[in-house]
Amino acid sequence: MLGTSAKSKPPVTATPARPSVFQCAIDGPAASGKSSCAAAVARTLGFAYLDSGALFRCVTLKHLRRGTESTDWHDFTAATDLRLTALPPLTGTTETGPVRPRVFMDGEDVTAAIRTPAVNSHVSAIAAIPDVRTALLAKKRALGGGIDGTLPVPGGYAGVVMDGRDIGSTVFPHAQLKVYLTAAARVRAERRVREAGGDLDLIEQELVKRDALDMARAVSPLRKADDAVELDTSAMAQDEVVATIVGWVRDRMRSGI
Repeated sequence: MLGTSAKSKPPVTATPARPSVFQCAIDGPAASGKSSCAAAVARTLGFAYLDSGALFRCVTLKHLRRGTESTDWHDFTAATDLRLTALPPLTGTTETGPVRPRVFMDGEDVTAAIRTPAVNSHVSAIAAIPDVRTALLAKKRALGGGIDGTLPVPGGYAGVVMDGRDIGSTVFPHAQLKVYLTAAARVRAERRVREAGGDLDLIEQELVKRDALDMARAVSPLRKADDAVELDTSAMAQDEVVATIVGWVRDRMRSGI
């Protein structure tokens, strides 16, 4: 007979599945060094690197090419086939491979096309659309081992590194390591100028404005996850940041976290 009584034993709670994939989530504001550091961390560890920003750029590019407003952003995004190639592992101190994965949208290599001025100027608005974020959330989790790392990662990787603004708080809330990279706005602006040129003061103002917009976004705003480790990179070289994060990952893998 099914049912319970005063003498019934309490139900046995199922033990959560042990993650089969190590998930490292790296979040932070624009120009904090997330993408370059995340890629280097993944290559050092032999993990898959997932550039979440590239996925939003793909949707933006497809929208711009279409030339009309989408009537259903969720279906429009969900129907887009998105793939990222693996980065080669680091084999020494000399850089020999790309710092970003090649990006394919509906079978087309759009690695360069998603980083044009037109895409740059529209991606923030597209990324703020709730239905776009919801559809890409499913794709990001599918690429990164599921919400809790219990699903295999395409390519059979033992771990994944993903960077963004809501990876630790929303995409992978059970990630074994969550890092929140930050740096002073002036320092971030100086980095942008070194990379692409431009007016330092204007770029700093744009970054501060972008921070405010990202933090105020209604869906999955930029924020530090409660259990994230904050790392201020204002006075750190990239190789120092990478070595620090790699050390944290290895420590947690050894301890079985």
